[in-house]
Amino acid sequence: MARKKDDQSDEHYPIYAAERLARQFVEEVGADAVVIIWTTQSRRATRYWRHQIGNAMLCNALVEKTAEQQDESEAETAEEEEEDEE
Repeated sequence: MARKKDDQSDEHYPIYAAERLARQFVEEVGADAVVIIWTTQSRRATRYWRHQIGNAMLCNALVEKTAEQQDESEAETAEEEEEDEE
């Protein structure tokens, strides 16, 4: 794991790390938009994180399209499982 700078508090460090990853990805592949979503857990509490680089409308469309594809994939898996049970 990369070393934190002195001005990066523990609370905000995940955002700094996501920023570095997203900027590096944009530079290396020429991405128009990058959205990084993750969770962390502590003391039975789950925290949701999201960092994005790019046009806000494009980033939101990227998240929506990904959610649609996930839903379709889950539906296909459920159908396959039902067919296997028959």
